Amino acid sequence: MKKKHVAPMYRLRREKKVLLTPEQVRVQLLLSFKDLRVLGIPYSRAHLYRLIRADAFPRPVSLSESRVAFRCEEVMAWISERRPVVFEGEAA
Repeated sequence: MKKKHVAPMYRLRREKKVLLTPEQVRVQLLLSFKDLRVLGIPYSRAHLYRLIRADAFPRPVSLSESRVAFRCEEVMAWISERRPVVFEGEAA
């Protein structure tokens, strides 16, 4: 007896997942950890929590016992405070 192959359904469900663009994320009032990555913040959760403890990153808002989110306005202000990256050969 042949087994059913379930991978195509899994792929279908996965394809329905829509990733937001940075422009769409900026419209939101609260940001998840995944939204931070879309905005170009490549840090892990552990590193973000280290920055939060050192008051070097905005504190998250508690949505429930196990869910937090970041205020978009504060994160965008934090991003704008960072110095722009200048690559070799580009004018400052």
